[in-house]
Amino acid sequence: MIAKQDEEIKAQEGFQFEFLSTSADIVIGGGGAGVGKTFAEIIESCRHIKNKNFACVFFRRTFPQIVAPGGLLDQGRKVYPRLGGKKTGNTYHFKSGAKVLFSHMQYEDDVDNWQGSEIPLIIFDELTHFTKRQFFYMLSRNRSTCGVRPYMRATCNPDADSFVRDLIDWWIDEDGFIIPERSGKIRFMTVLNDEVIWGDTKQEVLDKAPHLISMPGNPFDLIKSFTFIEGDIYENKILLKTNPEYLGNLMALSEEDQLRLLRRNWNIKLDRSVIINYIKFRDVFSNEHIVKGPRYITADIATTGSDLLSIWVWEGKRAIDLVLVEKNNGQQALNHLKLLKNKYAVPASNICFDSDGVGGGLTGFIDGAIEFHGNGKVFNMENFKNLRAQCYFNFSYCVNQTNRKEAQDNYYISPEIKEMVYPFNKPGIYKGKKIEWILYHQLKAIKQYKPDGEQRFAIIPKEEMKEILQGVSPDLLDGIMMRERFEFINNGDFKPVSKEQLGIF
Repeated sequence: MIAKQDEEIKAQEGFQFEFLSTSADIVIGGGGAGVGKTFAEIIESCRHIKNKNFACVFFRRTFPQIVAPGGLLDQGRKVYPRLGGKKTGNTYHFKSGAKVLFSHMQYEDDVDNWQGSEIPLIIFDELTHFTKRQFFYMLSRNRSTCGVRPYMRATCNPDADSFVRDLIDWWIDEDGFIIPERSGKIRFMTVLNDEVIWGDTKQEVLDKAPHLISMPGNPFDLIKSFTFIEGDIYENKILLKTNPEYLGNLMALSEEDQLRLLRRNWNIKLDRSVIINYIKFRDVFSNEHIVKGPRYITADIATTGSDLLSIWVWEGKRAIDLVLVEKNNGQQALNHLKLLKNKYAVPASNICFDSDGVGGGLTGFIDGAIEFHGNGKVFNMENFKNLRAQCYFNFSYCVNQTNRKEAQDNYYISPEIKEMVYPFNKPGIYKGKKIEWILYHQLKAIKQYKPDGEQRFAIIPKEEMKEILQGVSPDLLDGIMMRERFEFINNGDFKPVSKEQLGIF
């Protein structure tokens, strides 16, 4: 077993060897997508499983991220059972008594649940998703009486707005790239009044923080060694061999996101006019906790400049089917809608179709169905330019929000839809691509437009979206956005979404 894992590690070349061999107390590794970070963390957690009192806790920001396909639990299943680990709930127990726990810390006050804890090894998966307070509070829980010196490991992708960017500033050049000769180099640090004090040696830190001398015990024990280790997707030969299209997914991103996730630049800030958070959108593919509800159908029917019919079928906010039809006309669209209506027993009043352009020809043919007019009047007196903007902003809030009370308001797209391959030759940029890839590609076109003369919030015009998407309309995202139209009907106590919740400027 171990020999096999060693072979896999060697296949990754530099990053995993460095991550698993450094002696630093605190290590942050990664700096890019697809470098094998999670696998390295799993192997690290196995280091002390023969120690009966050893415990390791993995943290992700939300629980769905833990159980997502290919995530922490999936990676753990490849390793722990071969070493005698038995799973109970979200914890692996080993014969010695050692254990590895997978937990989440979605809200900042969740740190209070760990008061009094003693955790020899703490691992943060995607550290940039956490807050500075969460990280440093858990550092205070990184204690040990089992004979293992307490230490922390973390991985992440670049995020210029994260506290991690400031934390690893010494390792980054002025252009935002990791300085190669500094990757893996160990420095020393302590924290005083929320400020990190750095030094090239422990003595240098002590000279800058003399208050440590008055603390009980050896002052050097209060100083932590720290390093950052960069990874490169091109080192991960196993991923590129088994899932070569992953690199294509990264290529589909905007230039800014490619600089972050592929070229590993820490100075690139996300385009704040894009209203749907790319990282949070990934959750829609793992949000299995979203409850089922009434069935709905939303259809984007050959909007201006497009020849693609896309029909989504929903159970609550769970997408359970997607039908794509090329070069449709009004009769074809009607036939497909009726077929799906009968197949899934969807009431006509739960069908919404885009009635602008070709879709207008369906008016009256499905009695009771809702016509969606993108430029139509908004509901509940909300301050949006039109219905399209209102639905997109409310959809973005459902995806982006982290409020505990409203967590069930998110969306879920089934694996069957996620893995669907685009069946048509045109547009060429979508040929052979999975629906997941296409949705990521279309995200970058859903941008906030400058407020109009009445200070109403809006989405950029369709033609501007098509320029961003190389001549393609965001048909698939439009079909998802239209699902929000039903929230203005079924939810009698619907409350307008505030500017602060939306994060709009």
